[in-house]
Amino acid sequence: IERLGVPARRIFSIPTGVELTEFAPQEKSRELLAQVKIPADAFIFGSVAVLRSWKGHLDLLEAFHELLKEGARAFLLLVGEGPYRVVIEEKIAQLGIQHRVRLAGFREQVAPWFALMDVKVLASYANEGVPQSLLQALAMARPVVGTNVGGIPEVIVDEETGLLVPPRETRALAQAMGRLMGDPDYRRELGRRGRELVVEKFSMEQMAAEIEAVYKVLR
Repeated sequence: IERLGVPARRIFSIPTGVELTEFAPQEKSRELLAQVKIPADAFIFGSVAVLRSWKGHLDLLEAFHELLKEGARAFLLLVGEGPYRVVIEEKIAQLGIQHRVRLAGFREQVAPWFALMDVKVLASYANEGVPQSLLQALAMARPVVGTNVGGIPEVIVDEETGLLVPPRETRALAQAMGRLMGDPDYRRELGRRGRELVVEKFSMEQMAAEIEAVYKVLR
């Protein structure tokens, strides 16, 4: 609208809907925990994203390293595959946190992996619209930490549906992660609000209704 001068009345923004039946709250799978060699009682931070530079995995690793240095007893689970895997593996080795980080690779069904995560983190610093992984995590009532990039603030209202931090600020990211780790009641509350948000605004039914409304306008 601002850059190209396209009239606002001719632009419709409709986020991709989330399948609420598939992405519903569920218990952690002991089988999957065993696959990635994480104890059943462990606290798990997690991310589901293609392994690309702008997804901020290196910043997430730095923030997680900070938490470990402060005495946090947690694991970091990275689900996804991509061209940045080698760089990520090198960073893990450089920080010396191999014993606490798990790379699960590409998974066709991600809902059971979201269920393993006590806190979902998306540390992107560029190229984000409204990330599907964020909406899916919220739909599963997982508390989330995200960065103030692209369309992420449309979903994460800071302190209400998650915690929002500036991109590339690993200290702020670590603080937000640590805050959620230390407050189970707040995690549950954010998870509840996140689920309500997706049900109200980002369901498949809502997406279909908005597309229908566009058709009616264009008749």
